[in-house]
Amino acid sequence: MSANINVTLNSTLSATDAVTNATIVARALSLLYPATTVFYEPFLQVPITPLTINLPAANVSVVVVTNKGLTNLSVTFTPNGSTSTTVTLEPGELFVYFQTGNPVSAGGITALSLTSASSTQPAEILLAA
Repeated sequence: MSANINVTLNSTLSATDAVTNATIVARALSLLYPATTVFYEPFLQVPITPLTINLPAANVSVVVVTNKGLTNLSVTFTPNGSTSTTVTLEPGELFVYFQTGNPVSAGGITALSLTSASSTQPAEILLAA
């Protein structure tokens, strides 16, 4: 299936010495993934029990999760051919996985779940395959 959706990530990664104001690094990032399917939910309600996310394909190449709540959010994901890993997002933090190869020959994420640390809270999620 040919790609009909372009998913792009454009940003600047920079670090500046707070005392001298000297730039340590400033790097522009511009990534492109040619996708065939996308799932986007700006206010997904995440409960305190693991919420399994239905992926738009068996192997997803772009995953972006933003914690929009007031408490921590756990993101549990399974990389293709590996075991699951969990990262914790504090309020306002985000998790980004962005693979640029298409078709996916290695890598990608095959399972994803989200869990709120306390009460049900919102998260923004974007998935592309």
